[in-house]
Amino acid sequence: MTDGALRMRVFAFIALVLFGGLVARLWYLQGLEAQREELQERAQTNVLEEVYEEAPRGRILDRNGRVIVDNKVVEVVTIDRGIVDDLEPIERDEMFLRLAIAISRSGRLTKVGDIVDQYGDRSYGPFERVPVAVDVNPELLVFLGERQDQFPGVNVVQRTVRSYPYGTTAAHLLGYVGPITRTEWQARNQLIDPDDPDAKPYQLNHEIGKTGVELIFEDELRGVPGTRFIEVDASRKVVREYDYVPPVPGNDVWLSIDLDLQALAEHELATGLAAARSRTPQDGAPPNAAASGSVVAIDPRNGDLLAMASFPTYEPADFVNGITATQFRELTSEDNFSPILNRAIQGTYAPGSTFKLITALAALQEGVLGEAGLRRPTDLYLDTGTYTYSNCFEESSTCLFSSPYTGGGRQVDLPASLRVSSDTYFYEISGEGFWTRSSEPDEDGLRPDEGIQLWARELGFGSDSGLQI
Repeated sequence: MTDGALRMRVFAFIALVLFGGLVARLWYLQGLEAQREELQERAQTNVLEEVYEEAPRGRILDRNGRVIVDNKVVEVVTIDRGIVDDLEPIERDEMFLRLAIAISRSGRLTKVGDIVDQYGDRSYGPFERVPVAVDVNPELLVFLGERQDQFPGVNVVQRTVRSYPYGTTAAHLLGYVGPITRTEWQARNQLIDPDDPDAKPYQLNHEIGKTGVELIFEDELRGVPGTRFIEVDASRKVVREYDYVPPVPGNDVWLSIDLDLQALAEHELATGLAAARSRTPQDGAPPNAAASGSVVAIDPRNGDLLAMASFPTYEPADFVNGITATQFRELTSEDNFSPILNRAIQGTYAPGSTFKLITALAALQEGVLGEAGLRRPTDLYLDTGTYTYSNCFEESSTCLFSSPYTGGGRQVDLPASLRVSSDTYFYEISGEGFWTRSSEPDEDGLRPDEGIQLWARELGFGSDSGLQI
């Protein structure tokens, strides 16, 4: 081969390489431009969405660390609205019917209308799984899993719900949780700092404490919701899930109550009311309905609440799966003595004979009972069953005070008057011992005739109890 021919071949090879590189570069640029245009188009049509996942609530424990309110994991039948929306109306209706039958046969009676209502509940976002049955039989999971073609968009997922190891014990004190209302949702979210990484935002399908400890300590018991970050295309279909932040459970709350004492208080309250109903009225007294009552036990040394019972009671676990309007009316109906009412803190009652202790203390401290007073604490007083106030301006029935159901003719001193609960003994202390005193303030600005009020206030009457409940 001559030198000229060799040079021509070298030049041809170089030209071929250069041409090939140019072609490759042009292809690369065209492909890159196409990819860039595709990405731009996706950026213009695809959006990023955040889907919140509710966190498990904190537990509630008694003073000794026993768990009174816990969480348990249950199976929940859910509907993926994005898939079900694509079904033809007749297909969707038929699938809902099959689903209602399957859930009902598994042990949880469910109507087609219930599923339709949940499916149409717009408090659930378009990318959230809509629950239609909570705490179902695990066998239903197998049944639905084997028939996915018959139940498109239906899944069984796990979720934590409240559990009550001790049943109705302390039900009124603990309270219950339920779906958040729009008013609650707006009020709560207004208080949330959107820049706070530990914020606990609410969605309209989340639960919130409604009464009792569940309400008072809502901020502590509620956890930080988890977040699924998803990419959605122009047709609102999920393209991918690109990140997930798991939920953080809420904080535990320790109470001052003693579970054993709480159970005892509830038992004795129910037993005492039943015994009162069974007694035959005496001395013409009306029958004792004894349908309701309450018990509160507070440690006098430090003010700790040890027990708080109310009767009749209710089952807080009924709220876990949701209750019907009829059930709620039964719980709040006065005809049923309002079982959901916490009579210890929501009822208003006259103090009754328990106030005799305050009257006795005031009489001792103010000298009404003593050597220079109305009588000495050990002096006997004849309880006739009636007392007439001697300083009435005119004789009338309002001057006569009686205790018709305690009997008369007894001789009582101060200890005996407290033991047998003599009404007239304390009527006389008030009428002759305090009401006859001057109403002019003394040098300390106190009215002598208001000695009972003074000592009642000293003992905390008329002031906040200091209890958080």
